Amino acid sequence: MHLIAHNMKTFTRYIAIALALTSLSGYCSEKVNVSIYSVCSNEYVCDSLVLDFEICDIAPGDTAIVSEKINEIAFPENISWTWEPRIDSISTYNALFYFVQPLLTERVAINTITAEPYWGEDVVNISFSFHDASIFEKLTRDNIGKRLAVAIDGAIYNSPRVNCPIESGRCMVTTRVCNIPRSLTGLYKK
Repeated sequence: MHLIAHNMKTFTRYIAIALALTSLSGYCSEKVNVSIYSVCSNEYVCDSLVLDFEICDIAPGDTAIVSEKINEIAFPENISWTWEPRIDSISTYNALFYFVQPLLTERVAINTITAEPYWGEDVVNISFSFHDASIFEKLTRDNIGKRLAVAIDGAIYNSPRVNCPIESGRCMVTTRVCNIPRSLTGLYKK
């Protein structure tokens, strides 16, 4: 009985989020600034920045302590960092180090916003297309096997690994529901 109640609660929450996101359909033409950044490899971070602690799978309660340690490091001017919420591990974060000069920045229209349950977390997929597909195709071709960070309106939302060139110009950001970019939605009404 408990399992049925839990599943019903999850289903109800999913429906509520889906309905809220459906109300965003008018926002799909909303323009946002998207930037793509090159992500520093963990080996580079650990060797160059001399980190002697883990930067992955950080519990929310430990981010402040780890942030203090990271902020004690003298970063090169071309590197910055942020917390990236992990989608594949509930309620944990990775410290994401990236080169501050974007590889691509463009103002784009959001194509779709969809929600789905994922490992007990509700996630949102935000898709858009770059105007010049050939530029994004070259960028992805040049970075196969590497991670690229995707930022919407200045906030990095995820950093997928590039497995193959993307010729269509389409890109998608996946984030937790609580991290939906404020610039896109009326979900943050208080």
